[in-house]
Formats: sequence, C-alpha cells, structure tokens
Amino acid sequence: TNKKYKTFIYKKMSSIMNFNSKLVSSSLSFIDDSSNMPFKIETVDKYGTLQFETIEYDMDMKPANITIIFTIDSSASMSDMSRDGRTKMDHSLFTMSRIIESLCDSNISAIVAVNHFNDEVHRVLDFTMLSSDNKDNIIYDIQAIQPYGGTNMDAALTDMNERINAEMLMGKSSKYIQMFMTDGEANGGRVDSGVLSGLVPSGVSNIFIGYGMNHDARMLSTLSDAQHNGEYRFIDKIENSGLVYGEIIHNILYNLLDKPSITVENGTIYNWKTNEWVQRLNLSNISTNAKRDFHVKAHTSKMKQVVVKLWAKEDEENVCVGKIIAQDNNDDDMNLTRFAYKLRTQELLYEARKIISRTRVTPSLLFDSNDNKDKNDYIKTKLSAFMLRLNKYIANNDLNNDNMMKLLQDDIYVCYNSINMPCSNMYTIARQTSQGN
Repeated sequence: TNKKYKTFIYKKMSSIMNFNSKLVSSSLSFIDDSSNMPFKIETVDKYGTLQFETIEYDMDMKPANITIIFTIDSSASMSDMSRDGRTKMDHSLFTMSRIIESLCDSNISAIVAVNHFNDEVHRVLDFTMLSSDNKDNIIYDIQAIQPYGGTNMDAALTDMNERINAEMLMGKSSKYIQMFMTDGEANGGRVDSGVLSGLVPSGVSNIFIGYGMNHDARMLSTLSDAQHNGEYRFIDKIENSGLVYGEIIHNILYNLLDKPSITVENGTIYNWKTNEWVQRLNLSNISTNAKRDFHVKAHTSKMKQVVVKLWAKEDEENVCVGKIIAQDNNDDDMNLTRFAYKLRTQELLYEARKIISRTRVTPSLLFDSNDNKDKNDYIKTKLSAFMLRLNKYIANNDLNNDNMMKLLQDDIYVCYNSINMPCSNMYTIARQTSQGN
C-alpha cells in the first residue's frame, strides 16, 4: 500500500470498521445547532447524516455470472412516433440491441432470455449463454418484433415469473435480473396492481421501466416495491431511453453489494418509500464507486452510542460489510443543514405522491372533485412555502451552484407544476423515487 492509502485509513479508523473492504470512506455525524432546520424535530432528538462511498472497480474483481430475462411491451401503442421520427418500438429495440452488445463485450458470463407481450406472451429467446458467435442472431430476432394488440401485463408477468423461477432452480448463475418495459396500462387479464404484485419474483433484481406519458406509473411503482430489490424508472422522452439503460447496465456490470440493507442501533434511519423512521432499511443493489447518503436520528443521550451496520448478500448469507460509529463532528452544521433540506424535500414529495394518487384512476384520465382539489391546493401551498424557504437558504449561503440544492429546487418545481395535470402521478413518483435512490 502507498503512503496516501495508509494515511487515509488512519484518519478514518475511528469512524469505520470495514470488514470486507467494500467501502473507502464513511461518516456518521449529528447536527449541533437545530435552529435552522427546515422542519420540526423533537427537542430530545438530534438529526444527522450517514454517508459512505464504495470502492472503485478493480479489473481483478471476479466477474459475476448473471441471468437476465427481458420482457418487452409490443402492444399497438408502441408504434407511436417520437419527436425524432422513430417509433417507441424502434427506440426500445435499438436500446435492447445495445444492451446485448454491452453484455457480450463485458467480462460477465451472461445468460439471457427475451419475451415480448401484447394480448399474449411471445417467447423470442430461450435462456441462452450470450457469446460473440450468437450475438448477431439474437439481435436479429429482437429487431423482428412488431407492435400490435393490447397490453396483458398479467400474462407477461406470469410467464416471466415461471421462466425465471425455473431457471433459478438450475442454479447456473449467482445473480438473476428481470427487466420489464411498457408504455401503457394493463387492459387484458387481471389488472389490479395488488394482485399483479404477487407475480413479481423474489430473489431477483426487478427493474420496471415506463415509457412516455401514458404508462401506469402507480402500477409499475407498486410492482417495483413488491420485493426487496426492485426499482422503477420513468422515461418521459423516448429518444433519451439510452441514458436510463446505460445507468442500469452500469449497475449490472459493476455491481458490488447484493440486496444491501442498513441497520441502526440506538437510533433510526429514514425510509423514503414509507416516510417512516426505522431501524432497518432495505436498499437496491449498489455498484462500485457509488456515493450514498442517508438521514438518521437519535436521542441526544444516545447519540454517541449509535452504531450503523451495512449488510449485503454473499454466498447466500447476509454478511456485515461495514460498521460505522458516530464520530465527533468534523462536518460543519451548514453541510448537515443542506441534507436536512433534502429530507424535507423527500417528505413533501411523499405527501404529494399520496395526495395525487387519490385523484387519478388511469394515466389518461384526471378526476378533480372538490375534495381532491382542496387536497391538491393544500399540498401546492406547502410546496410553494418550502420553495421560498429553500431559495432563501440557498441565496443566503451562496449555494446557487450546489448540485444537490439545485436538484431539490427542480424536484419541488416539477412536483408543484405537475399537480392537477394528467401527468402529475408519474412525474411525482419518478422524482420521489430518483431522489430517494
């Protein structure tokens, strides 16, 4: 090891016990002065932040063996044109082809299968080990998919569940992923999100992607939350879909922590999905070279006894890969207050999502009763008041170029302006999800 690395470890020894060398840095700090907090906090509690950064990717890391099943919506609406003159299906199939090429060019051993669905399910490719010899044939078969018919998510999820579970029993891979892509709402088979969420497989990384302005954001969000390791992505501009897929492939190729979770002793951590303070928080998979931050809270008398543990799945066992203890604050209160504004943003996005979801029956219809209008006006008033306070805090502390603060402004702005619009549900869910993740 070089001198710089030795010095770094020495400085961090008081705050992190890094058992499996998965983290390069971490901190757990609590705020001293709560007077500038953008929300009320119990006087006996202290607000704090947990932050960590994972190691960089090393070429010597053992590549994973993965199995992926792709489920592509091929209903008639996928023939709709985007602004660049190509259809949704054109973009979807082009991006799928790039994913296959990226997997083939990587050092990962990948088994892939492909379904597409409309009124029924069509199996394009059985589970096949991807190689340079069969790559072109697979891409040719994918690009031959044509859009027509309705959207039977029930059949699509049922078939995908059966296929991936049968493959898991064979135990050929160390990781299993399913990627589900749709641009619409279920109109065939069972359509209740609670029922369909029971078809989402466990032990799998579940990725649900919604295209365009007419997909059912609530449905896909519910499906992504059905199991531990799920995520929902929203692509509003079809021509930018490659950016989302690029991030997903990056997380697959450079994944570090499987089914991670955080436990907190003598304190609690914020769960953005439920707007609750909990002692255990389940996370989506975490890649190498990732920076993550979380909100924590502890009773003043127990602040120095807070212990945070980071867990991940290794060889079918839940292993502690990092232990972080509270440290004497080397982080100033202003930096912690920045994160307090992030927490308040997440709380408001959650509240807006819950209110907006009650006003919508389908993605294409907006029912605005007087009761719903009152609730929408209520949350808009809260969002507006918080935006004024946020803007003032940013101006007073010279944070106009701070990327995190600008993102908070964007989230509040988009949420506020989309309320009472047909697209409000998907934009609010997408903003809340991306901010939480």
